[in-house]
Amino acid sequence: GIVEHVTILIGISVHGKPVAGVIAQPFYRDASIPQSVTADSPRVSPSKTVTRTVWALDGLGVFGLTPRLPAGQLPYPLDSARKPGDAPHIIVVTRSHPTPALSAAIEACYPTKVIRAGGCGNKILMLLEGRAHVYVFPSPGTKRWDTCASEAVLAAAGGRLTDIRGQQYNYAATPDPVNHGGILATPVADWLSIYAELMPKTVLDSLSFK
Repeated sequence: GIVEHVTILIGISVHGKPVAGVIAQPFYRDASIPQSVTADSPRVSPSKTVTRTVWALDGLGVFGLTPRLPAGQLPYPLDSARKPGDAPHIIVVTRSHPTPALSAAIEACYPTKVIRAGGCGNKILMLLEGRAHVYVFPSPGTKRWDTCASEAVLAAAGGRLTDIRGQQYNYAATPDPVNHGGILATPVADWLSIYAELMPKTVLDSLSFK
């Protein structure tokens, strides 16, 4: 696989709410090339990487990374007339789980660019680095241990992570840790409701929301 997409996630929740998180990238960037050109770099050798650890605590902030917003911030309105040359509207999605629901969700967002990447934690870091406006995953392919740390880190930076409808996940102990409602995440909390309203009925009907 692509080793730079690998993340180690540790999340802490209190009364069902994420309050602290750690996202570690054990194979972060090729240490032999400048950091400024790693955004779209090719696959890197594990022997030429460093470990990056990003952590956050509710009320304290994010450490190990300086969050920044994507270029142009959120382009209003979101519409099908946008072209790649317009103000960028970038979404990040899974690279390994294509589904009809994902295709429908992508189309509904009217992106000028789609980035396909692996790892829930990795995609959250991409949001924090300003590389995308939204992370969309309309499938039950992740679990609470994927999103607890991710949500804590994103929220500490001013972002938000929910299911595809915009509803918060509960992280209290449960025998079923699957995120049946998929994932919707944005680097700015107020943006999330905009994307939630765009999700087609076919996408919502494909999920069980247990």
